[in-house]
Amino acid sequence: MKGLTNQRLKVWFVFAVTYAALYALAVATPLRDWEFNGSLFQMDWLAFFLPLPAFGLMYLLTGWLNQYFGEKTGHSYWVPLLLLVLGMLAWYVVLFWYYKNVADLRQVKEIQFDFAAKLLDSHYPEFLVAAFGGWLAHVMVDRE
Repeated sequence: MKGLTNQRLKVWFVFAVTYAALYALAVATPLRDWEFNGSLFQMDWLAFFLPLPAFGLMYLLTGWLNQYFGEKTGHSYWVPLLLLVLGMLAWYVVLFWYYKNVADLRQVKEIQFDFAAKLLDSHYPEFLVAAFGGWLAHVMVDRE
């Protein structure tokens, strides 16, 4: 039973470090700020809650990869690289289809958008960093 407690503590510690790193990145980089303005109804709650499912789902996905493809497959360094590549591709597809639909509804030929600016103004990079933290937590727990 002590091993389970130790594993849970590691996971919570990595989550806390990931959460702190996300806040530090939002303050120090051009990523979207976490707005603390005192009013509960004007805060951007997505910034606070988005790391939870990203971290948890990637933690579970890493365990599933290890179980399905063989021992320690999910701990390979290609997993976060694949997450980053597929994540950027998914973001591009979402933006493309959104602006394509807007252009079709407005009956204009095309709408140009800046991919990097839209990415940095969204919470999607936080999602990817939190998912990387979930992968890292699973790797650290299984190292014992």
